[in-house]
Amino acid sequence: MQTLLYLETTTAIERIAQQIINCLFQGMTKRMYLQAKVLELMALQLAPILSTQNQLLSLKENLVLRLENICQEKEIF
Repeated sequence: MQTLLYLETTTAIERIAQQIINCLFQGMTKRMYLQAKVLELMALQLAPILSTQNQLLSLKENLVLRLENICQEKEIF
């Protein structure tokens, strides 16, 4: 099953969309410009997702460290 995410549209995303719509370049220059704008949009969409994943990994690492400390303390006593 595929999960679709519809993230909030920010002013940065709206600005890039307007830049795409108003692009005056032609030919290969236009293609390269639009590809760069698509990459910007992808980065803006992925940033919150990756941030959340990093926070979850950090929490997991902290839990593992705590459990290891608890196990070591039990061995001492």
